[in-house]
Amino acid sequence: MVIVANAPINNTVGNNMSKRRNAIREFKATHEPLYPLWRSIHYRCYNENAHNYRWYGGRGIKIYHEWECWQTGFIPFKEYIERELGPCPEGFSLDRIDSNGDYVPGNLKWASPREQALNKGSYGNKKYKGARWDDKKKYWVCTVIVTHIESQKEAAQLWNRMMREAHGERGFKHNIIEED
Repeated sequence: MVIVANAPINNTVGNNMSKRRNAIREFKATHEPLYPLWRSIHYRCYNENAHNYRWYGGRGIKIYHEWECWQTGFIPFKEYIERELGPCPEGFSLDRIDSNGDYVPGNLKWASPREQALNKGSYGNKKYKGARWDDKKKYWVCTVIVTHIESQKEAAQLWNRMMREAHGERGFKHNIIEED
């Protein structure tokens, strides 16, 4: 057997092998549970014909640069999700913590359908954030979340003040707690 050290490399053979390896890797990836999720993120962020593109790519939402490439992006995406978020709990789906932020490490979490609805920019209303129409009760509802209150009494007092501001003294009939 003769080995020639400086022989030219046949790039066609190398490129074909590389393409074949990538095709096999891509085929295996399509059978991974997270693959449809990764593809749908790509679709809504980069395909202008996607029905939901205007809420994602149309608003400038992008995917982390290491997850973008069709040939190599799925594996780092999968590894990040498995390492940082763990398996998807039953009934949950992937959500961005900041709904105006990109699909990037640190901005993703598993969320219940309720959490996802609350994380939407309009929460059931295209014009006003935080307001939604309740079809059953036939009135508008707003959701107010206060992140840190020291006690149950303080929370009830805040509720009372908010109701008085919204309805006035005469229209407010239900004190949750008597204020000191």
